[in-house]
Amino acid sequence: MRVKLFVRNDRPIPRIGDTIWCNMGDYKVWGKVKSIESVVRDDRMRISIIYRVKVINRDYIGLKVVEGAEHE
Repeated sequence: MRVKLFVRNDRPIPRIGDTIWCNMGDYKVWGKVKSIESVVRDDRMRISIIYRVKVINRDYIGLKVVEGAEHE
């Protein structure tokens, strides 16, 4: 699954192997980052990153959220 993530400059950037929280249609899922496609820094103090993620599960139990992401 392809995910676009916006991160403020003062926040940690999720790396390969990290777990991120993703919006997928009408529900939210946990995804594990498999690769990073692009990183763009804009003038509004944020970084836009496009990831490829593997959906781990559709539950909220036992996983740590790194940052919210939007499904693309």
